Amino acid sequence: MQFQVDEELYYRLFSELFLYLRQYQPPHPWRVVIIYPSRNIEREQSFQFQEILDCHRVTRIYIDEIPADENTLGIKIIQLILESEENAIASAQRLINQAQETLAPTSLQRDIIDLIQTIVIYKLSQYSREEIAQMLGLNDIKQTRFYQETYQEGQLEERRRIIQQLANNGNTPDAIAQMLDFSVEEVTQILQSSDEN
Repeated sequence: MQFQVDEELYYRLFSELFLYLRQYQPPHPWRVVIIYPSRNIEREQSFQFQEILDCHRVTRIYIDEIPADENTLGIKIIQLILESEENAIASAQRLINQAQETLAPTSLQRDIIDLIQTIVIYKLSQYSREEIAQMLGLNDIKQTRFYQETYQEGQLEERRRIIQQLANNGNTPDAIAQMLDFSVEEVTQILQSSDEN
């Protein structure tokens, strides 16, 4: 997201992108999305970057050009960034309700709600995270059994992924347990359950 004029944005963005690609050589294709409040904030640097900017892997979004009748949750979340401080809480509450109504209660729903909360936290920096959670009515959600179970499932899945990746890199269960400060039994059990799947 770029909300102020920056003559060097594309120089930094693409140099960091290509450095990342060189260092990590990810197995999936790259994609860049740049969000501007309006087109006049952008400094295109077309002499250097026009071909890259025209590439289908680069998307530039200008929030003020999004049609007013656009009702998707994603677009509304982007528009929340430009919302005034006075209206931010009410807009965020509507978005949270929409996320709860339209998304299955999974880690995706939790991530969307966390994103909405994070946007409001940056917008209303004079309040603590707890105060904003209370204003948004999120304290009650996080106390529910469903939320806690879903959160624990997400943590368990992340543990499985990390342990499996370390094992794939040739680490023994003892070494993995020591690196992650887990018990050897927990690591062994996770590796065995991964082999069964």
